[in-house]
Amino acid sequence: EGKAFNEKPLQVTGIEDNAKNKVQAWKQIDADMQAVVSNAGGLEMGIRTQVLPMLNKIKEEIKYSDPMSHEGVSTQERQIVQGIHAVDSAVQSLLKAQAKDTKPLQAICEDLMTLIKDRNARLKAIK
Repeated sequence: EGKAFNEKPLQVTGIEDNAKNKVQAWKQIDADMQAVVSNAGGLEMGIRTQVLPMLNKIKEEIKYSDPMSHEGVSTQERQIVQGIHAVDSAVQSLLKAQAKDTKPLQAICEDLMTLIKDRNARLKAIK
């Protein structure tokens, strides 16, 4: 009988760990986007002034999004991660002067912003 009081409630701990993991995943997405913005700071001035406002807009949208994930938005979150990788690749191409045209990056950024807004709308509807 006394033993029951000493046992930890495993379910509660599991829920807390699960919640931490769900928030941690979104924090990683935020950190990845911050790294892309930081890298873009190395672009030449003419390109940087076109690119940074787009990237900062995405960074802000991620920053102010609900960090608590849900299975119902896992597809969108995977696509967001892929989108950030695509943005990073486009920024890297601009950094290496392999590209001067920012239109492909702009298109990727627009798609990424749509994905983030879609994820947030779905998440809000689920909760």
